[in-house]
Amino acid sequence: MNRLIGLSLALLALPAGSQLVARADVSLTGDVVVWPGASPPSVIYAAGDSNVATIDGNVSSATMGPATIRDSYRAIDVGASAAVGRFQANDVDAIVTAACIRTHADVVVVRRARCAMTGEPRVGRINMPFGLQVMSARTVLVEDSSFDGFQWRGPRDRYWQGEGISIERGVDGVQFRRVTANHNTDAGFDIKPFAILSDVSAADNCRNFRFWSGAEAGTLTTGDTVKRGGISSCSGIWLNGSETGPRFKLHIKKLVVRMSRPQVIIQVENGPADIDIEECDIQAPAGSEMIRFDQGAGEVRLGRGCQLPRSDA
Repeated sequence: MNRLIGLSLALLALPAGSQLVARADVSLTGDVVVWPGASPPSVIYAAGDSNVATIDGNVSSATMGPATIRDSYRAIDVGASAAVGRFQANDVDAIVTAACIRTHADVVVVRRARCAMTGEPRVGRINMPFGLQVMSARTVLVEDSSFDGFQWRGPRDRYWQGEGISIERGVDGVQFRRVTANHNTDAGFDIKPFAILSDVSAADNCRNFRFWSGAEAGTLTTGDTVKRGGISSCSGIWLNGSETGPRFKLHIKKLVVRMSRPQVIIQVENGPADIDIEECDIQAPAGSEMIRFDQGAGEVRLGRGCQLPRSDA
């Protein structure tokens, strides 16, 4: 049986002809949690620094959405001390001022999420914005979703944060299908464990894809990169290398590049790594750089269409 603790709903005044809107700051606990339930308000608001919904306690199964969320600080949060078996978010359409979904569970499933940040970039050490952050999980599946515009601003001599998607160390079984992440300050996809991806795209981030442990990708599309500030270098795909131990590997069946100015497509740092790309569809101007190894080269295999235009002598 579900139990809702601290449920607070207050109707807001609306212009004539507008739909019913409610404000929500909901704490959920119990064996099985379903939110917002069979008849949610058409739009849900949360004031100040509140989450719209927070999961606490021991929860075997939590299903969140469908829900339309506007102007909240964070849409959905699994509390740090919560123990969740399965977390599933379906059809969450959220415009937030800081973060969208933060979760940890044995199984994490996110489908048809549309998360975007509005307003000025966040500032301050504790206000790091993100669209989706998975802290721990045995399996993660994200499908048909987008995470856009999560931006942060800090001192010029500091690394600037702000991720569309952040998957932390200790997470296993990570898969993305038909997911996009655009206009974020740091990475579109910041993936620390090995991941499997298909039909993913990212553009207008400093690092569109950031792979710390390698990846297996079907079709991967990277667009322009944008440096908004801070000390990081930008590239379409950033890959962590390894000076000792097994080298990480990036395998892409089809790499699609859409860049309007000369940029680095793949950058490898912290040691060598292996790169295998079967096919490319590249639109990038002369002066672009296909692969930059900062410390040791590793093995590279580039298939059909992966040659860049040459700069004029």
